[in-house]
Formats: sequence, structure tokens, C-alpha cells
Amino acid sequence: MLIFKKKLYFYLYIFFLIFVLIINEFSTNKAYSKNFIISDIEVEEKYDLNFNKSKVIDKGFIQAFKILIYKMVEKKDRSKFKNISLKQIKSLI
Repeated sequence: MLIFKKKLYFYLYIFFLIFVLIINEFSTNKAYSKNFIISDIEVEEKYDLNFNKSKVIDKGFIQAFKILIYKMVEKKDRSKFKNISLKQIKSLI
């Protein structure tokens, strides 16, 4: 009887140890995915006396938003975001 109790405690110990390790591994506390990282946006604008840096930044912002929406939204719903203004984009972000 004593041997049976020791084995039972040993099996329970192993079970809970594995259970805790599995819960720790598959928990959603940390997300290391890079699905929604947008980088390498290239915007070209002619540099002259009327150059406006904020316009170039806004163009890059719109391009990045389109890429992000295309990653998040299904193909059939992309047309809803086609004619969205910069003010609406900034309010969404």
C-alpha cells in the first residue's frame, strides 16, 4: 500500500509538471509573431523648393496602412478600405 501511494504521488508530480510546462509553452501572454510589422516602405518625391516633408510622410503612412489592411482583411472586404481618407486612417490608428 505504501509503495502504491509513493507511485501515485510520483505520477501526479510528473503529470502536473508536464501540465505546467505545456500551459507555460502554449499560453498567449507573449506573441513573438511578426505578422503585423510593416517595414521597407519606399516613397519617392522630387526634392525642390516646394518640397513638403509632411506630404511624403502622409504618402508613406497611407501605403503602410494599405499593406496592414491587406494583411488583416479578407480579399472580398478590401474594397471597403480603398477610398479611405488620411484623417480616417489616423483616427483608426
